[in-house]
Amino acid sequence: MYRQPSEQLKHKAANAKRTASILRGLADAPDLPATDRDALTKAARVLDGMASHKAKDAAAAKKAEQARDKAYNAARPAAMKLIMLWPAGSWLDQLAIIRTGDMWDWVAERVAKRDNTADFVRRLIDDYLEQARRDMASSIAWGAANGRGDVAALEAIRRAILDKARADAQTQIAAIRVEALIEAEQVAA
Repeated sequence: MYRQPSEQLKHKAANAKRTASILRGLADAPDLPATDRDALTKAARVLDGMASHKAKDAAAAKKAEQARDKAYNAARPAAMKLIMLWPAGSWLDQLAIIRTGDMWDWVAERVAKRDNTADFVRRLIDDYLEQARRDMASSIAWGAANGRGDVAALEAIRRAILDKARADAQTQIAAIRVEALIEAEQVAA
C-alpha cells in the first residue's frame, strides 16, 4: 500500500514514541541494574527526540503535499483546456492523440485486427481518445505541480510529441485502416 511521505514520517514518529515508551517501561523494572536503567532511559530520550523530529518533518511534508495537490487541482483544468484545442477532426488526428498518451500499443493492435466492425473501432477510438486526453491533462498538471514547468510549456512538449506521432508511419497506417474499414462498411450499407 502506498503511503504519502508525510504519512511515512508520521508512522516513523509513532514507532519511535512507542519504542521509547517500551524502553521506559523496561527501565522501571525494580531488579534492573542502574547502568542498564540509565542506558534504557538514555535510549528512550534519543527515541523521543527522533519522534519529535520526525513529527515536525511529517507536518512540513504534509503542508508541501497539500500545496502540491492544490497546484495540481488548479493546473489540471488548464491543461485539459489546452489539450481540447488539439485538432481531432480526422482519424489520423485522433489516433495521434491516443499515440501521444500511453495506450497506443493496445489500440494499434485492435485496429490492425481484420474482424473489427466499424462501430467497434469508432467506440474504441472515442473511448481511448478521451482517456488519453484525461491522462495527458493529469500528467501535465502533475509536472506543473511538481515544478517541472508551467502548464503551457509542458503542453507544448506534448504537442511536439503529438506532431511526431501524427507524422509517424504507424499512426498513418492505422488511420488508413480505420478509414478503409469505415468506408467499406458505409459502401456495404
